[in-house]
Amino acid sequence: MPKWKIVKRGTVLGYDDDYNRALESAKAVGAKVEPVEEYSPAPQFEFIIPSSKEREKVKNFIDRLKRKIARFYQEKGIPVRVQDVGSTAKGTFVRGDFDVDIYVLTDQPEKAYELAKVLFPQGNRKYGELLIWHFVENHFDVDLVFAQPGYVKEDTLKHSEFFKKALTPEMKREVVKAKAFFKTKGLYGAEIGGITGVALEELIRKFGTFERVCKYLSECKEKPFLQDPVLKKPRNLLASITPRRWRQIQQACRDYLATRAFTYKPFSEEDFRCRYRNYVILEFARRKDKAVDFHTAQSVANRTARLLRNLEPEASFESDVYVTDKKVLVALKAHPSRLSKTKKICIHKKFREAVENFRKVHPQAFEEGNYICAVVPRKFVYPLTAYIETVKKRMRERGYKEI
Repeated sequence: MPKWKIVKRGTVLGYDDDYNRALESAKAVGAKVEPVEEYSPAPQFEFIIPSSKEREKVKNFIDRLKRKIARFYQEKGIPVRVQDVGSTAKGTFVRGDFDVDIYVLTDQPEKAYELAKVLFPQGNRKYGELLIWHFVENHFDVDLVFAQPGYVKEDTLKHSEFFKKALTPEMKREVVKAKAFFKTKGLYGAEIGGITGVALEELIRKFGTFERVCKYLSECKEKPFLQDPVLKKPRNLLASITPRRWRQIQQACRDYLATRAFTYKPFSEEDFRCRYRNYVILEFARRKDKAVDFHTAQSVANRTARLLRNLEPEASFESDVYVTDKKVLVALKAHPSRLSKTKKICIHKKFREAVENFRKVHPQAFEEGNYICAVVPRKFVYPLTAYIETVKKRMRERGYKEI
């Protein structure tokens, strides 16, 4: 373990065993040298950190699987590059939560994908942006992702090698703690509009500990730009976070900093129902990939809220979405519970042509100061009922069946 770290404005630039060498490097970039604190996880966090035996088990499985895949496609005459990515590749997974993601890069992704069905017949199609074959092998959940070399997001494959080298063992433990925390709060993963693993890895690389990351996030006035360290062009690693999730992340961090404690328990349907116990929760059968189902339902709820607000500005609407293995849950709330049956609409007298048209449409119009007004029926009286029925209708139009 290195003894000294080079720090500039709270960001760790590097490590060194030799103080004088670290000091020389720090002076060259206007930074300072600080001692590296011994990492000793609090007892409450020990059980979420993967043991050395578990890390070795995961590594051995991935190595065997990569060799098996490479050998299979070599025998089929299809050149491939097989690369493991994600938390298992970097050693930043939560104990017991080791899904494996492997990219198969080839000039023949469609053919390679079809052959994967032969190699792993127990699997099934997983819907996403690319061709994905999902299967379980030796109790490991595996996603095989097929793409052509040079595809638009190939640079992100560099994350594994970059963070393997950039994160110290202590930092990796801090990443695990951060992931466990946000998974407990239901705020982790791009597929639910939350924070991603690679974003947490970069934040820990910059700030050193989960506590400092939480302090930084909780104090930001707006969602910051976090540059992807493996890309030269701008790419915000926090782009996946929706406005609602950003507010929830900030509040969750404030709550954590007040106690410095949490109990790891993956967020569940029961937690979602408890969080939104004062909302109406609609249930729909899953159709596609988790991310697609989530963003479809979220888009429907948000667009419906905007439509209804345009019709009746006095009404306000809230929503959130949670996706299980079989269901899409949409939590809805509206205020007030009831509007008056009619409302007064007015137009200023100075708009003469518009006033004439207004009077034609509303023969009972009357003058009120500098305005011409009319009393008209509202588009809806019960905001929540309008919200529920419109969301149901739009989800049906997209092929989702209500449960």
